[in-house]
Amino acid sequence: MQERNSKSFFHNKQYRFVYLFILFLSLLNLGMIFSFPVLVSKSSGYGFLAGLIKLFYTPLCHQIPERSFLLWGHTLPVCSRCTGIYVGFFLGTVIFPFITKKIKSIYPSKTILLLALVPMGLDVGLKWIFHIDTGLIFHFITGSIFSILFSFFAIPGLLELSDLLIKRGEMSYG
Repeated sequence: MQERNSKSFFHNKQYRFVYLFILFLSLLNLGMIFSFPVLVSKSSGYGFLAGLIKLFYTPLCHQIPERSFLLWGHTLPVCSRCTGIYVGFFLGTVIFPFITKKIKSIYPSKTILLLALVPMGLDVGLKWIFHIDTGLIFHFITGSIFSILFSFFAIPGLLELSDLLIKRGEMSYG
């Protein structure tokens, strides 16, 4: 994908469709995470659905209860770092069109992404090497920082993928 200005992003029907689809999936993901404590409660009657949500995140997160936020007396189905990653990606997706209005290219520098990994890497390193737990909030913040910036790589990549699929005739957008 070439450099694109904000006008082409907002006026391109295909890109709007792909962007809104990414935004929808990200919001659905957060809905599953934050509805889990309500669904898991005995009074809700949706324990089976809660079990499916927990199972969905099992290959993606260690799900250690002590490392997860509590909401309404129940842990979230993912740890605090993963919660930060998912919330951060959603926030990055929401602000993506507004940030790309201010810059010529929607591709950020790879150095920025690598720098965003540093706080999360330090957090993990402190735990593994020195057995220092920095706490749920710090895990959440470091995950969020990384994924907000990661969204600025993922979204252009998915837009470029949509270009390729349209050219090959494997996708249409309405």
